[in-house]
Amino acid sequence: YFCVYNYPEINLYITLMINQQKTWLEFSLTKLISENKNFFKELENSLDYLTKAENKNFSVVSISLPFNFKFSDEDNEKLIELISLLKKNYNCLVSLKFISLNNKLLDFIDAIGNKNLISICAIPPITFSQNSYADIESHKLKNSICNDTELYTQLLQLFVKYDIIPQALISSPDDLRLVASLHWHFKTPRPTYQFVFSTDYVLGFPVEDYALTAYLNLLDRVAPSSSWSIIGLGADIKNLLPRVLMEGGNITFGNGCGVDEEISQINQKVINVTDLLESNGSTVAHVEDTHFLITDINNE
Repeated sequence: YFCVYNYPEINLYITLMINQQKTWLEFSLTKLISENKNFFKELENSLDYLTKAENKNFSVVSISLPFNFKFSDEDNEKLIELISLLKKNYNCLVSLKFISLNNKLLDFIDAIGNKNLISICAIPPITFSQNSYADIESHKLKNSICNDTELYTQLLQLFVKYDIIPQALISSPDDLRLVASLHWHFKTPRPTYQFVFSTDYVLGFPVEDYALTAYLNLLDRVAPSSSWSIIGLGADIKNLLPRVLMEGGNITFGNGCGVDEEISQINQKVINVTDLLESNGSTVAHVEDTHFLITDINNE
């Protein structure tokens, strides 16, 4: 018997992973693709939801930065304040995500590396298309984000320096092969891989079984036994849920911005996910379990 829950959209993702009878849950507080406008307001709203939630059955909390985040002194202080508040109120691993690499971002990660504020950090795709089909139809094309591989090198050196777990955002086979090779070369903590699927954006594979097969076959060759997940950008990924759970991957629920959703519905969402895991013979992993499941070198 297998159940698939179709949750209302909200700007608060839930990720679940089944591996070795342990499952870790992740809340992502902000959208992966966004602009700087209203970022802090949306982040504060999501943190407020978590404060009010009765069921806090999760071990990872993610914050995705806008692609044009300024990294001004004021913005940096505000972000550090909110991450510190999150760490104070919850026993969790904090993950910092972004799709654009720049020197100010690297300086920020270096500045907070010794503060134990983040445990997981993104490796963005080499090239990231921001265009949706709506942009094409309206003749408002955006430039793709092209990340400098030299900045990749500096980012991975920071992971080694501060023992930060890399979370690779994968939108093409190139991304997967590059990150796996960089991990072996720089001896970083073991990465976890997140495969990007999209319907509304001109990015990555569509939500199809053949696409997941291609990613998993390549992962098995270049980074065997690594933890992995899928994320939908403007895409309904629930049709892949049964297979992903069966094969030990992660699922990201929700891709909307419904920050006004009643907190009672979020509580029920967590309860539903927990019930789903238990019905599949898994238990929820705590923070220490989650860190081990991702980084266990015995699986390499």
